[in-house]
Amino acid sequence: MKVHIDPVKCEGFGTCHDILPDVFLLDEWGYAYTEGDGEVPVGQEPLAREAVYKCPVNAISLQGDDADAATSAAPD
Repeated sequence: MKVHIDPVKCEGFGTCHDILPDVFLLDEWGYAYTEGDGEVPVGQEPLAREAVYKCPVNAISLQGDDADAATSAAPD
């Protein structure tokens, strides 16, 4: 699974970084980005889904085999 951040939509709330700081980094202005191709480490997929669900501006999307699970159900 990979995450993608739309830099036009991101408003720098930092919620994604609070949830999954190993994947979502913040630049000096507080805007989120990912290093490399945005690959989510094995075992952290639920946190990536939570970050997508909780992004207040819907700036994060998932790519990969189980990406549909993020949009079909809210995390517990």
